[in-house]
Amino acid sequence: MASPGSYIRSAARATSSAYRRLPIRWRLAGGSAVLTLVILMGFAAVVGVATTRRIRADFNSQVRSAADDLAGRVVVRTGRNPQCVGPNLDVYGGAENAKIRVVTLSGDTICETRGAPDLGFPRPNTGGVDANGYRVEAHPIVIPLFGQAILQFARPLSDVDRTIDKVRLFLIFGVLAGIALF
Repeated sequence: MASPGSYIRSAARATSSAYRRLPIRWRLAGGSAVLTLVILMGFAAVVGVATTRRIRADFNSQVRSAADDLAGRVVVRTGRNPQCVGPNLDVYGGAENAKIRVVTLSGDTICETRGAPDLGFPRPNTGGVDANGYRVEAHPIVIPLFGQAILQFARPLSDVDRTIDKVRLFLIFGVLAGIALF
């Protein structure tokens, strides 16, 4: 009578012998394909992470420099109701789909682009923050005879997210094409 352990050994032998039945060329090709896939995926992951970081850093830098530039150009007319007289904020932010607000230190709006969302309480000199789907830079501006106000310059994060998605898709297709050509 056979012991119960003998069935396990024969099952293990049958499983390992299926791989051994393949010709050596097929086994080498399969191992090489798996190794190539691992190498391509590792390379794509490293390139994807580095590229994503660089794209986000460039986007944040563009938002910061545009806010710096606009902070030096904004002219606010003082009086009973302060208002912006230059440059036209809708035109300035239009090409980048930017939303711009000039607000008092208490948070009251002096002027803004059409459709500008609430960008949060103005906190100048804290670096960029993400608020309501936008990357927001806040810079103080001096208004003669009025005091100080805050310029909030924001660009939608969806712009940079679309670019990152395109890079990821390109890397995935690159890995698949590399495997297909192998």
